[in-house]
Amino acid sequence: MIQNLAYLVLALLGLGFLIFIHELGHYFMARRAKMTVEVFSIGFGKPLCSWNWQGVKWQIGVLPLGGFVRIKGMERKKGVDNLYLIPDGYFGKSPWQRIKVALMGPLVNLLFGLFAFSLIWLSGGREKFFSEKTRLIGWVDPHSKLYELEVRPGDELLRLNHRSYGGAEDLLYAAVLDGKDAVIQGYKINYFKGLKEEFDYKLPTYPHPGGVVQNVFTMGIISPAAYLLYDRSSEGGENRLPQGSPMKESGIQYKDRIIWADGELVFSQRHLIHLVNQSTTLLTVQREGRSFVARVLRLKVSDLYLGVFEKGELDDWRDEAKLKERLQDLYFIPYNLSSTAVVENALSFLGADAKEHCLETVARSEIDTPLQKGDRILAVDGKAISLTSELLSELQQRRVCLIVQHEEKWPVVSWKRADADFFSGISWQDLSRMIQSLGTENPLSQSDSLRFLHPVVPKTMMELSLNPGQKAAFLNEWESQKKEISAIKDPKERERVLRLFEREQKRLLLGINLRDRVISYNPDPFSMTYQVFAQVGRTLVGLFTGALHPKHLAGPVGIVQAIHYGWSVGIQEALYWLGLISLNLGLLNFLPLPVLDGGHICFSLYEIITKKRVDPKIIEKIIIPFFILIVLFFIYMVYSDLSKLFTYWLK
Repeated sequence: MIQNLAYLVLALLGLGFLIFIHELGHYFMARRAKMTVEVFSIGFGKPLCSWNWQGVKWQIGVLPLGGFVRIKGMERKKGVDNLYLIPDGYFGKSPWQRIKVALMGPLVNLLFGLFAFSLIWLSGGREKFFSEKTRLIGWVDPHSKLYELEVRPGDELLRLNHRSYGGAEDLLYAAVLDGKDAVIQGYKINYFKGLKEEFDYKLPTYPHPGGVVQNVFTMGIISPAAYLLYDRSSEGGENRLPQGSPMKESGIQYKDRIIWADGELVFSQRHLIHLVNQSTTLLTVQREGRSFVARVLRLKVSDLYLGVFEKGELDDWRDEAKLKERLQDLYFIPYNLSSTAVVENALSFLGADAKEHCLETVARSEIDTPLQKGDRILAVDGKAISLTSELLSELQQRRVCLIVQHEEKWPVVSWKRADADFFSGISWQDLSRMIQSLGTENPLSQSDSLRFLHPVVPKTMMELSLNPGQKAAFLNEWESQKKEISAIKDPKERERVLRLFEREQKRLLLGINLRDRVISYNPDPFSMTYQVFAQVGRTLVGLFTGALHPKHLAGPVGIVQAIHYGWSVGIQEALYWLGLISLNLGLLNFLPLPVLDGGHICFSLYEIITKKRVDPKIIEKIIIPFFILIVLFFIYMVYSDLSKLFTYWLK
């Protein structure tokens, strides 16, 4: 608690410092131009405290919206008709001197931003998660056009909407700001064969399938790639498996990284969740004297088209396996088998849902090869069987087969080589041999840093060993969410969110907290500054065109939160946020709005070009409504920030 308060104080001081140096720039240049400075204020409104020094009133205002330097002659006073006649006043100086005064505040912010980024660069950069800066795709929506074009997790994204792709932040910007079409270029990668195939597609965007926020779109890429590491917490503390975790008996250890699950290399948490929740089984199959592993659908008998004879055989096998469930509730595979688990022919599907599920299991892998007549099933998820009754028994429980990579150290590597290092140290030949040995007489359970875990039986949240209080809390939370969903007025949106909610309730879990790998991110300060300029430009264009809603922006509370987060992570992260906010403050003050520095520069430029002075009365009348708009926008942003904060706390 005390530590959080300290970080909050540092965040407020940091924001105050950025405002202070901005106004100090104005103050310094005004004094150099022989202008008389009357007030130096941090914040607006009634002063909380004030003091006099060197003939200037210094104060801290009640509204931390910004600050101001009041120069003699900027405001009309009784008895003074022409402000241009005050020799040491603002309007008494030349337009070029006024431009210098207005320019210096934003310029100081820009220089400080560059200075902060330079300090970060010289100190070795910041630590980021691999997923933030990778070009590798972590998950692709199986129902997207991109998936139909055979782009898969693990493929490399090089360019997005004609811009070089630099990481997850670019995905977020594209989701919120870009138009109805997306242009992506990259490589499809077959890791086992070491092959790359270039792709270049123009695709329509559509509402993000996993989001409850409207006006967020995707072309099909849902998340970036990430490491799935089981290790101690970031502070070095224990990361124990929760009670009742399906992973308890798997044999997983600290420093293990899940790289393969149920027939696929795994590239993200979303990818793993999908694999765990798809109803498939890994069968060891013998065909023409050789054995191989095949991934096959595991379906309810009620989803299969069966004749009277096939139903009778299944009923007999159910009795032999001593299964008490009704026949239609049992799981089986879409193949007609002999009593010794030899394939006779494929079975048809009854339900459309089963067909759709079948399409989702198609991956860029030979493991999805369909079974053929005469194939003999030797094992289910690595467990040997000889009879179809044994196969039927084993199919009733969903098991997940996992391979992990173990390294004693996962060192922090540069973001430049992080993608190339993603699968370093893995022998694809050894991994392939391990997979194909599953369920054979001589299984290869380990090879160098790779090893099979014991098959894992995933559980739903309510099946985990939660205490009564935890279960009650989850049930109350679910009821609360259902009420929120029922209050959604748009029937289509309500139905969409309800489907997401119901899917979440039934989701199978492994019961383990996995972490991403930490990498070193250290671009040069000029590149970082350019990135900020580009982001500000895209954001402003999005706001003015209506593509971006102001609710997606951070206001004063959000800015303090960001700096608070930076201090909690470390000095480099805090410096980054201070530099980022300083650059934003500098750039936004250049906007040609009368209440901002850019507006004052425009008035002076108008005077230089037209040789005509602008009446200060007119300037004042123009500034007042814009100031009111800025205050109203400030209030809205505070409300938006607090709404997000309270929503987060309630959840």
